[in-house]
Amino acid sequence: MLGALVITGEYGTGMIRSTFAAVPKRLPALLAKAVVFGVSTFVISLVTLAGSALIAAPLLNAKGMNLDFGDGRVSLAVLGAAGFMTLVGLMALFLSTIIRNSAGGISAAIGLPFVAPIIIQIFVSITRSPWAQNILEFLPSTAGQRMSTYAIGPLPQIKDVVILDAGLGLLVLAAWVSLFGIIAGVLLKRRDA
Repeated sequence: MLGALVITGEYGTGMIRSTFAAVPKRLPALLAKAVVFGVSTFVISLVTLAGSALIAAPLLNAKGMNLDFGDGRVSLAVLGAAGFMTLVGLMALFLSTIIRNSAGGISAAIGLPFVAPIIIQIFVSITRSPWAQNILEFLPSTAGQRMSTYAIGPLPQIKDVVILDAGLGLLVLAAWVSLFGIIAGVLLKRRDA
């Protein structure tokens, strides 16, 4: 929601005209918003997730689920989760730039990562079709889950279904963000404020 409000707040108040008067080319303004939002979101997410893992470790250890912070997979899962939150926030920022409305931007930013997978999962459970499972694997939420998964071993393989690992999940999610960023940039240059 914060990613959506970073830009739609200016559209709602009309301050976007002042922003574009100061930066007439518009793309540097959008990129500056994305960089500031992305860096601050990543840092805050990383600190919060690392703190949560430190707090949860004694509770998990008491239940027999040992979290070894010396294991690189724990650090990668925490980094992946922070990256997932950052990329979803950037996707919301770019979707809101396209839509130029707070309610529409928030709805799109929630709908794509969280509602679309539920609908496709229902379809997958009814049809059991591999192509639908592959679509589900390449949605932003599934790609983000792969980025933040603490995998003990390789993920189980299903015949004719692609299963992403953490690196491919990052690439897929980055591709989604890039797609919406390019569309937002093109529309921002073509439309009036």
